[in-house]
Amino acid sequence: MCKEIEEMAVKETRKEVRDLILDTQSPERYSATIISLERLGGRGNTGEITKVVNSLLGDVPEPRVYEILN
Repeated sequence: MCKEIEEMAVKETRKEVRDLILDTQSPERYSATIISLERLGGRGNTGEITKVVNSLLGDVPEPRVYEILN
C-alpha cells in the first residue's frame, strides 16, 4: 500500500514539474535551472547555479536565473 502511494506521488510530481516547465516562456532555462540545482546537491547561491546553467545553455543572465528560482 505504501509503495503504491509513493509511486502515485512520484507520478503526480513528475506531471506537475513537466507541466510547469512546458507552460513557461523559457522551458530550456527552467530545465537547466532544475538540473543545476540537482548537480549542486540542492544547494548553491544564485551565482553558482548561474554558472552551471551557463555551462549547459550558454549565456543566461544571473537576474534571469534568480527570477526562475523565485
